Amino acid sequence: MREPRIAGGRVIVLAMLMVLVCGLAGPGTTEIYTWVDLDGQVHFTDDYALVPPEYRDRAQSRPSSPPSALPHPPAPSGTSKQEKLPKFPLSPRPSSRRLAKVVAVLDGDTIIIGGGEKVRYAGLNTPETHHPDKLPEYCGQEAFEANRRLVAGKTVRLEFDERRRDKYGRLLAYVYVDSLCVNAELIRQGYAQVSTYRDNQRHHDEFMRLQQSAIAARRGMWGGCTDLHIPRGPSKP
Repeated sequence: MREPRIAGGRVIVLAMLMVLVCGLAGPGTTEIYTWVDLDGQVHFTDDYALVPPEYRDRAQSRPSSPPSALPHPPAPSGTSKQEKLPKFPLSPRPSSRRLAKVVAVLDGDTIIIGGGEKVRYAGLNTPETHHPDKLPEYCGQEAFEANRRLVAGKTVRLEFDERRRDKYGRLLAYVYVDSLCVNAELIRQGYAQVSTYRDNQRHHDEFMRLQQSAIAARRGMWGGCTDLHIPRGPSKP
C-alpha cells in the first residue's frame, strides 16, 4: 500500500517542478533585425516585414535582450525611510513605441517633439553646442547639423528601452525615420560617442561596432570633422 502513495508523491513533485520551470522561462524575447543599405546606412527593426525584400538575405537577427537574463527578485515588503525611490520608474518590456513630429532640433542628440516634450537620444552622447555650464565643444556644430538634416520637421518613431527618462525628465528614445535608426546613423557618421545607461542595453553591441568602424575610417569627430559642410548664411552683396 506504500508504493501507490510514493508514486503519487512523485507525480506531484514532477508537476511542481514543471510549473517552476515554466514560471522561470518567462516571455519570449523579440528578434532585432539589422541590415546595411547600399549607402552604408545601418537600419534596425523588430518587425521582419519592414526589412526591404532586397536586403532580407543579408539581414542579421538577434534577441532584443540576453536569453539568460532572469527577472529581478521581488522587492522587500516595506521601504526604509532612508531609501530613495527613483524619480522616473522603469518602463516594462516589451519596449513601447510612439510617433511624434519633430518641431525643433536643439543639438546633436536632443530634439523637441509636438507638445513641447524634449527627447534625448538613447545610447549616445554628442558634443555640446548650447550648455549653461560649458563652452561649445569640438565638433558640436557639425553634430547638430548632421542631426538636423536627419530629423528636422519629420515624423519620427520613438522606441523606448527599460529606462524611459533621464534625471532631467527628458524622454530617452531610439529615434527612427522610417527604418533608419538616427542614433545608429549619428554614431556611424562619427558625430556621436556611445554612452549607455546600465538599464538601456538594447542596441549597445551594434552601437559599439559602428563606433569602432567610424574610428577606423576617421569619420566625423574621429577625423577632424572635415567631411560635413555646414551651410553658411547668405553672403552680403
